[in-house]
Amino acid sequence: MDKVKKYLPIAAMISAILAVILFLVCDVFVPVENSMVEAGKGFETTFGKKEEFMGMKMTIYKFNFMGLLTVLLAIVAMVALAISVKKANKIAAIVSIACFVVAAIFFFCTKSFVLSANDAKDMADAYKNGIGAILAGVLSLVSAAATAVPAFLKD
Repeated sequence: MDKVKKYLPIAAMISAILAVILFLVCDVFVPVENSMVEAGKGFETTFGKKEEFMGMKMTIYKFNFMGLLTVLLAIVAMVALAISVKKANKIAAIVSIACFVVAAIFFFCTKSFVLSANDAKDMADAYKNGIGAILAGVLSLVSAAATAVPAFLKD
């Protein structure tokens, strides 16, 4: 029982770090087959992307506040997890669990956030969630579960 309480928060932290990294590095949404649009990586879709085309700068993705909020929620959850482990604080554990769950929901909704931020809601059928958003959402839920077990496990 002590090993579970000792190692599950470490697993939750590693899982959360991987979720944020995978979200920022991998494709968060990809085009459906036979589409001429390209996939978007989390860093580009969150902070914006501009390209030069025939001497003109074109905005591919605008800044996406909901994408930033998703990453910040995961980071706040990691900080709350560290506080809950260091000080054995159940309130911090509950905050961490709540932030991980909300971040997971937001990771799964990334496609909608990006398309609405870029005024392309009519193109929703041309995209599907990419591996970065799916893995980040799943890993965030794993972190929430790994945080909840030791927090509410009786000694």
